[in-house]
Amino acid sequence: MLPMKPRRLAGWRALFMVVAIAFAGCRPPSQIESDAAFGEVDALFTAVTSHRTDLLEQCQQRLEKLSQQGDVSTQAFQELTTICEKANAGQWQTATERLFQFMRGQRRRKPIH
Repeated sequence: MLPMKPRRLAGWRALFMVVAIAFAGCRPPSQIESDAAFGEVDALFTAVTSHRTDLLEQCQQRLEKLSQQGDVSTQAFQELTTICEKANAGQWQTATERLFQFMRGQRRRKPIH
């Protein structure tokens, strides 16, 4: 079998990367279950969209506490922490977009009556 030409091999690598990125972006966000966690994500959205570092810090502390109590899954907490890090780095628009996608992917359970 003849080795692939470098140009053809680069094309396959590029195609693989595009497919991998597309699939990575398609996974649904982690779900949060508690009302307290929903409220905190809403508060985080306010902090991020208003570019308020003081509110952002308070939200991070409350999210950490909720995570420790088990009200926020480890995966959801990691996603929210990444969003907070983006905002803390001054990447407010990126943080806003990621948080919006996270919030949009949430499915609230209907209360049992």
